[in-house]
Amino acid sequence: MPLPLRFNGFLLWLISLVGLVACEQLPSASPEMNDLTPTMFNTPPPSPTAVAQLVGAELELFAEGFAGPITSIQELSDGRLLVAQNSGAVRVVQPDGKLIPEDFLRLGDRVGNKYDFGILGLVADPNFDQNGHVYVNYVDPDQVSHIARFTSDLSEPLQGDPDSEQTILRLPQPGEQHNGGGIAFGTDGYLYVPMGDGIENADADNLAQDKSELFGKLLRLDVQDTLTYTIPPDNPFIDDPTARPEIWATGLRNPYSIVVDEKTGDIFIGDVGEKAWEEINHIPAGQAGLNFGWSCREGSAFFKSDCGQTGAFTAPVYEYAHEG
Repeated sequence: MPLPLRFNGFLLWLISLVGLVACEQLPSASPEMNDLTPTMFNTPPPSPTAVAQLVGAELELFAEGFAGPITSIQELSDGRLLVAQNSGAVRVVQPDGKLIPEDFLRLGDRVGNKYDFGILGLVADPNFDQNGHVYVNYVDPDQVSHIARFTSDLSEPLQGDPDSEQTILRLPQPGEQHNGGGIAFGTDGYLYVPMGDGIENADADNLAQDKSELFGKLLRLDVQDTLTYTIPPDNPFIDDPTARPEIWATGLRNPYSIVVDEKTGDIFIGDVGEKAWEEINHIPAGQAGLNFGWSCREGSAFFKSDCGQTGAFTAPVYEYAHEG
């Protein structure tokens, strides 16, 4: 199960910030992780980096009163936060940490309530202050992923309209787990949608390396001025008849978290490992077609040879071991 579902309240948000600070400050013992330049490898690489100690970070409670696990947090231009809960509710938190009693949005029985179902991600449109659009990634009770647009009433109190839903993308999942998570707008204005491999263990069907499938990929969509989406003209596989044109990157297991650096346009993705390694992947702004290796690799470690792909893969910018 992805990390966000293990925590409640704003503790999750602060832990995420601490993790980013640690990744930037702590050196790696592995040569291919000494900088943020993606490293290509096609032979078993050195042993991945061990867990490092967090330095100079403290956790503090900012807001409380949530009824379920938090999966996504979006800061608005006025400092308010939209906080998505896995259960199907989106709440508003004031800049001073006060939780508004009324829901901003409640999807009710549209969302499933088991495994990697429910609301997994939320992001506000770059022009939210003008159009009131928010985009939600959720999985319904029938095991179908939805990327949906909702429109908000921007008057006070801030309120989303559950009846305004427009389906951008609908994708039946092959399994109940690894359905992705957070979604984000890049500095290029396109919507980035990480999708998991949809398989509980070991990606038996090699979906993450199959470019004719959307599973185990990072998608890049143009959702402006359209009811659904169009394909950005510089997507890497737009002219490949054997590949889905929505794909921006491949080889992901369950990319539950995505962060865009607003200054550089770089993208960072948190991906869940199988049995041994968790990883953070880095995509420099505008760099298309990277393959992060799953299920040929788990992190930078060899995983299996019958993975549906040979050749070079991009190593994580940071990885750490886990138990179980």
